[in-house]
Amino acid sequence: MARVRRWLVLPVGAATFAGACHGLVGIEDSPPLSVSGTGGDAASDVTQDVTQETGCKSVQPPTPPVGADNGGNIEFAVAVRELNFGDRTTGSGPTWPTLGYDLDKLCTCDLDKLGSCKAINKVVCDGIDGRDNGFGGFLFQMRDTFKVQELSSENVSAGIETGNNTVLIRVRGYNGSANDGVVEVSWFASDDFDFNNPNPPKWDGTDVWSVLSSSLTASTGADGGTSFSVDAPKYTDNKAFVRDGTLVVSLPEGAFALSSKRSIGFSAAIFTGKLQQGSNGWKLEEGILAGIAKVGELLGLLPTIDDPITQQPICMDNLVYSGVKSLICDAPDMTVIATPSKTCDYISLGIGMRADPVLIGPVSVQKDPVSPCAAGQDPSKDTC
Repeated sequence: MARVRRWLVLPVGAATFAGACHGLVGIEDSPPLSVSGTGGDAASDVTQDVTQETGCKSVQPPTPPVGADNGGNIEFAVAVRELNFGDRTTGSGPTWPTLGYDLDKLCTCDLDKLGSCKAINKVVCDGIDGRDNGFGGFLFQMRDTFKVQELSSENVSAGIETGNNTVLIRVRGYNGSANDGVVEVSWFASDDFDFNNPNPPKWDGTDVWSVLSSSLTASTGADGGTSFSVDAPKYTDNKAFVRDGTLVVSLPEGAFALSSKRSIGFSAAIFTGKLQQGSNGWKLEEGILAGIAKVGELLGLLPTIDDPITQQPICMDNLVYSGVKSLICDAPDMTVIATPSKTCDYISLGIGMRADPVLIGPVSVQKDPVSPCAAGQDPSKDTC
């Protein structure tokens, strides 16, 4: 039986088009993002020169294995336990340039000066080897300039550790080897762990996490009402594969949870992660989610974030709203049909993560979210 939980989640509206994965420059191949490299720390990635005219070094995910067996009978699930948004600072500077993949096959601000679309206010520079990660740059600025800590990698990861909602990834039909030509991978949003459990997660492979109905396809139940099942996922890649131990998944759309009350919708995304078998089951290391999100997704995040000065939600009447909005409106660096004459209306993502083995549990049905903002002051209704 599905449980009902009022859970504030921002809508997944990032993929309102057909075939978005094939419209973005660099996402015209199969899988959607063309491939080679692991997408983790820039120092360890294998890159290739994909633009002979400019000499741009482009970091890409792995290509499908050649001659590998297709599928097996292994099934497992993992929960994202730790996140890296690139918002930290090291001796070399901010870390966001080391995360993600080169989605448009350009080295913007290095060899290419304009980018793959027309910037709204200013050109957003790529990270190392052409990595596109405007979202990481935005979160770094939120932390560095506006002192907002709620969305920091450490805070979000600490919340997940103790049971805040996260992302669940289910793998089916895996052969267990370093190379598998076809596996099925589904992507779910979870509810908070304590919704069904009195204690925090043990992270030993026995934790049962419930699945939010937002990541499932609704059907009509026997009583004529709406029904949800974890066997009807909304976000699934039936042609995912494993190459040299790295899982590669294409996701035309999905949602990424940032805490128990906020998520961001994305589209035209690729997920990669190194599969490792431990004493508690299969897990994923060095995971990378790379894709694009609409500008409105970032504006819609703001009511779920408190201004650190007043401790009030960042609505349109908040004193810091205009500054934060300017930061968001400076961040777009991508578009679906890439051309230098088209205005950038998407923001690139490059999120690092690791995930540990868990069990998929019951469905948690969401109620409609209630905005904390006064009438007419919700940023999700605003535009750049």
